[in-house]
This record gives sequence, C-alpha cells and structure tokens, in this order.
Amino acid sequence: MTAALLAARGMTLRVLNNQTSVMLVLSALAFIAIYFPPAALGVGLIIWSRRDELALSAGKILAPDRTWYLWVPAAIILSFTWFKGGTVVPDDLNRHLTAYLHGYDYSNFYLYSDPRTPHASMWIGFEWLVGYLHRSLGLFWGGQLVQAIGFFWTIWLFTKLFLEALREHPERMLLTGMGVAAVLYSVLLSRVQAGRPEIFLSLLALTALVCNTRGKVVLWTLAMAAAQPLYWLALIYAPAALLLPNRSWLTRAAITAGLIGVALAFWLAYAGAEWYGFFPLLREWVANRAFLVGENNPIYHLLFVPGSLCLILIALLLPEREDWVANIPVLLVTGWFMVPNQVRYASVVSPLIALIAMRAVGRTSFDLKPVTRFMGVLVILSLMIGRMFGPGYDWLPEFKTLKGDEKVLTMFEASTFWLPAQYPGLKVAPAMEAGASAHELQQLIKDVIRDHTLDCAKLAKFPEITHVVDRNIETIPPCLKMQELHREWRLWRVAQ
Repeated sequence: MTAALLAARGMTLRVLNNQTSVMLVLSALAFIAIYFPPAALGVGLIIWSRRDELALSAGKILAPDRTWYLWVPAAIILSFTWFKGGTVVPDDLNRHLTAYLHGYDYSNFYLYSDPRTPHASMWIGFEWLVGYLHRSLGLFWGGQLVQAIGFFWTIWLFTKLFLEALREHPERMLLTGMGVAAVLYSVLLSRVQAGRPEIFLSLLALTALVCNTRGKVVLWTLAMAAAQPLYWLALIYAPAALLLPNRSWLTRAAITAGLIGVALAFWLAYAGAEWYGFFPLLREWVANRAFLVGENNPIYHLLFVPGSLCLILIALLLPEREDWVANIPVLLVTGWFMVPNQVRYASVVSPLIALIAMRAVGRTSFDLKPVTRFMGVLVILSLMIGRMFGPGYDWLPEFKTLKGDEKVLTMFEASTFWLPAQYPGLKVAPAMEAGASAHELQQLIKDVIRDHTLDCAKLAKFPEITHVVDRNIETIPPCLKMQELHREWRLWRVAQ
C-alpha cells in the first residue's frame, strides 16, 4: 500500500512538473466536470499548485480587459444543452405550447378537475404565440426555442447592466461574468428553463433599467402594453416603470397607471367574470392542495440558494448611504415583489439585489493577479455547471403504445404536463393546479408515493381512469398490468 501511494505521488509530481501533461490533465478534468462537477476541484488544485508559473505565462489570456470572461456562462449553457440532447421543459410550457389543440379551454385537458375551471385561458396571449412555434417546429424545438430566448435575453440583459454598474472598475469583465453566473445560479435560471410567461414579463420589466432615452422608454412602454395579454397577472409587473432611468416620478407613475389600465381593459373584455373570479378560485384551490408546490414557498427560501446568498451579503455590506439613495427605485420595486412572499417572484427580486450588489462593487476598486482571475473563472464554471446539471430531454416519458385517447393517472410530476402535450386527446389527472382536483384523488397519489403501491379500492372510485404512469410502485397491485417501460417511467393499464 505504501509503495503504491509513493508511486502515485511520484507520478502526480511528474505530471505537475510537465507543462504538456498539466494541460492535458486540465482539459480532461474540465470535460469530466461537465458530467461530474466535483472534478472541477481537481482543476482548482492543479491551478493552485502552478500558480506562480501561471502568473507569468497566462497574463495575456487572463488580462482584465479580455471580453471572453463574458462568454463563459453562455458557453456552459450551450455545452450542457448539446451534451444532454436538449434542456428539459419540466412542466407548464408543454401545456402552453399545445393549448390551441384544446381550444385554449383547460376543462378539456384534465379528469376529475373542478367544473368551475375557466373556459377562457388565463395565458391566452402567450399560448397564442407559442402555439405558432408548436405548429412550425413541433414540441421539442418549440420548447427549446422558448427556453433559448429566455436564456440569452437574461445573459444579454445582465451583462449589459453589470458592465454599466462596473464601468470604472479595473476588473469589470471578470466581475461581470461572475455576477451573471451568480444571478443564473439563483432561482432565475430554473424559472427561465421552465419557460413560463411570467419569466418573460420579469425580463421585460427588468429591461426598463437599460431604457435610458425617450425612444427606448416609448418602445418599452408599448412592449409592456402588448405583453399584458400574455398572463392573467401581467398587471403586477406594471410598477417596473419605476425602474426607468432619467424619467420623472410623475412620468413613471403615469406609465404604471396606463399599463394597469391596458391590462384591466383586455382581461375584462376577453374573460370578464372568469378573470376576476379566478382570484378567489385560485385561492380556494391552493387551500385544497395535498401537495407542497415549490413556487409558492416563502421568498426567504431564496436565501438558501448560493448565488442569491452571495449577492444579498454583498448588497447589504458594501453600499454606502448615497448608494441607497440612488437605488430607491430599485428598492421600491424589490419591495413590491416581496409583498406576495412567494419564491416565484425571486426572478425579479434576485436580479435587483444583484444590481445593488454590483453597483456597490463598482465603487470598490481592486486589481487581481492572473492566477486569481483564473480562480474567478473556476467560480463561474462551478456555479454554472452546478446549476445546469440535470437530466436530458430523453428522460421525459415516451410510450409507443399510447394511442392518445387514454385517461391517465399521474403522480403530479413531469408526466402530468408532458403526456397530454405529446399525445393530444389524452387526458390526465390531477390537473395543472393540484388543488383543482378532488382532495381524495390527490390523497391517492400521495399514498402511492409514500407506500410504493396503489390501493385498488381507492382507484375504483375514479372509473374513467384507464392507465397509470408512475416511478414509485414497487408492490404491484392486482388491478394494474404492465404495458410499457421508458427508463424509470412505467405505464400501467388498469385491469377491467
């Protein structure tokens, strides 16, 4: 054992002392890190062991004015999307892409759902737009394009904002790359990946920060007005007009009021009582949930996401008194989106906190050695690899034996949203909002997840169900017959 350890130590030293070997090992570890993120630690250790040499030889590559730092987050997203065969569309975007096939009427999607479900879609504008993508590109490429728009809009916007905030800082390129990675490592990237209309309203709202001329303000206002039909709660993004720079408070207030007026006019004309009746109905559904739904978690959960935590600490510790005065519009909008106390609005709150943090960093000048800059690049890589790590697109359930007219019980997961999109005509339970389904049906699903089997007597209370899709059943009940497997997903036929 001792001889083996000494031999391994000697081989390691020979590798570290040979420049060609070091670069080969670094390249191999960087590639492995795409699939196994802890391999990035090996990259860091090798860089640290050769830090003096790197400080001399890597000065030009790691110069502070190099723009390649800005491209690292986008490169990681593209790499992971390529290697995984597409970024998974986990839930609601699937139903939005195919809502037109059901006449935009959600009472046609689901089994045993609340009969009071509105017949007017509460996402009509968004579904009308992405429906054209589905017609032209199909489910896979339509979803990938929606995600790509969100990904690169996010990267462009925050690169521009952070470069401006750090315009006088000698390390602005590296710090901008790190800031973008930290923002993406907050809850924002998962919201962008979900591709819901609210993330595009969030991004459009935050784009107000770069509208520093009258023409840009007009374009932004028109875009926000046109976006109101995308989402039934679009009017809550109207106060983002307070973020418009170089505008008077009266102008910002007038734009906010105008956008709210546009939203009210559209939704009352299109959906009428179904729209304003959806507010108390949704509250009732949320109270009826038997499941914990992550997007309604309190916003303090944001604090436990590493990217957000770092940004919050910087935003609290570095700003001076005059910074807080300059950030009053940002603080007002941040406070507005914290009032609902839901983590879903972290997609606005976290970026605004990041902006406060980067503006404060911009006032704190320092220079870095080349090797320290490389460690900063490793931070960017580690944040992005950790956030992008996950299943590929082919993980989603795909069954060759489904005809498209089945009635399927799912476990309120990806299959609930993917199956009716992939097989139009198929209906699932529970509904997109779990609380819109009978509490007894929700409890049946929870029992399957907890007990790893299904109670046939309870299933018999829902006679329309012809199939079950799950990843949990271990003890096979007599009322289920295996029909097909796809990875860990199983399609069961309910025995008559």
